[in-house]
Amino acid sequence: MIDELGPMNIFTTLDARAAYWVVIIGGSEAEPPKCQFAALTIDFLGFTISPEGVSPNHERVLAISKTPPPCTPDFTREFELHTDTSSIALGACLIQRDDLQIPYTIAYYSRKLRDPESRYPTTDLEALAVVEGVRVFDSYLYGRHFIVYTDHRPLVYVFSRKNKSPRMTRFAHDLSFYNFTIRYKEGPANCVPDLLSRQVAKLTITELSPEKLAEEQGADPQLADIRRYLMDGTVPKKKLPIPLSDFEMKDGVLYRLKHLSDRICYQLVVPESLKNSSCITSRCTSLSMDIMDFGPNVPVRWALSILDQHSRYLQIVPLWRATAAAVHRAFLDHWVTIFGPPESFRLTTESSSPAIYSGNSPS
Repeated sequence: MIDELGPMNIFTTLDARAAYWVVIIGGSEAEPPKCQFAALTIDFLGFTISPEGVSPNHERVLAISKTPPPCTPDFTREFELHTDTSSIALGACLIQRDDLQIPYTIAYYSRKLRDPESRYPTTDLEALAVVEGVRVFDSYLYGRHFIVYTDHRPLVYVFSRKNKSPRMTRFAHDLSFYNFTIRYKEGPANCVPDLLSRQVAKLTITELSPEKLAEEQGADPQLADIRRYLMDGTVPKKKLPIPLSDFEMKDGVLYRLKHLSDRICYQLVVPESLKNSSCITSRCTSLSMDIMDFGPNVPVRWALSILDQHSRYLQIVPLWRATAAAVHRAFLDHWVTIFGPPESFRLTTESSSPAIYSGNSPS
């Protein structure tokens, strides 16, 4: 590998087993303004790494850090519920005022809209924000008068109308148990709930319904035999490598039972047709594990950290003993039974050099 570096004199080795990176300063492969060498801090995957440790990226938490912290409620004062919604989420803020009529926050609430809710009309969405805010802060609001502020003017009158849509009728019924007054508040002044309803990351998640999964399991020849045996007792014609008693049906979906020392783990049986689907998380190809020693002055001295090199997902498992048997059991119970065995992993400790295990996990 040294010979392949040639005349380059500035390079970093990321993994001596796999590859190397060469950085050319002033050339076409790197721009000096975007390069940092001997830096004390670095931003990586939403975190800032510095000599003091790992902390959340400052830019990511700036909006939260500027939000006033909640205060202790005074039940002798009137509560105000400020609500707002957007096409992504809804938000609500519970507020009280001091003797000088200066508002202070009691609690915040926000959540992402569900898919059917995202198609509601504007008035229905604004009404949903009120209903959700009242439901969440029920322990503060029930049995006393409070004021609801909204930046949607029609909402001030819609609940009192005789002719309402079925959805608005249901919302009005949910609110009929509370004593409140709705007041209009201009949008620019409704900044706190507006922030709560918009500062939500919009996620796209591919879902696999139980009906679709059951259909694919039934189309798989081997899994179809197991399903028929569990449903009507028909014995498979061919002997299976796994006992039939290790399987169970739940809500029409086939699971394999994994008996652990303290519980039973239900492992989803994935048919061949879905093993390459984006709906199913593929197994990890490479793991790094480390045994951490916190010293003798803590209740649990050791912990096993397991890191997936691809997704950077981290799992930390407390260990009562730093023995091979304890590490083996923790790895099987907290990783293999959930995600399956990796293709390779690296185990390191502070007192030994790294050890590489390839192929299936050791049993």
